[in-house]
Amino acid sequence: FNGGAYKYRLLTNLAYNVSGFNVNLRWRHLPSAIAATDASTNATIANNQGVVASGSGVLLSYAPSSARQIAAYDTFDLSASWTVNDRVSLRAGIDNLLDKQPVLTAVSDGFPQGTNLNALCTGQVAGCTPPTSYSLPNAGLGTTNTGFYDVMGRRYFVGARVLF
Repeated sequence: FNGGAYKYRLLTNLAYNVSGFNVNLRWRHLPSAIAATDASTNATIANNQGVVASGSGVLLSYAPSSARQIAAYDTFDLSASWTVNDRVSLRAGIDNLLDKQPVLTAVSDGFPQGTNLNALCTGQVAGCTPPTSYSLPNAGLGTTNTGFYDVMGRRYFVGARVLF
């Protein structure tokens, strides 16, 4: 189990080739995911449920989380190439065709003042420890994972290959 990671990632290409002309549409999909801290909390809850059910083992403490689930993310890239002759080929394309903005990965609802912190563990599995202080909601503040999400937006490219 890799907490906070995607269960799968999908990369699909659709291409059309005819007489030296090629068009390619690429779709990249990342499913929704939970934060790594939530994955850790879920593992602790599963452990504690097993301990309560079997009567043996060690109960671990955990605090409730206010992190929001990370939304699914899709991007499309479009490219084309043309082999003019044995010596000349041209290519062009658009990465992030729909100019999809990256997903913010650190969004949380917080526990604002007025929240009954002790009530957060009501009905929870054994081991739940209420937070000891209030926290403000966090809009993510631009936090994303550049290894997965396109932070540069739509980009265009053109190129030529000429053999002399």
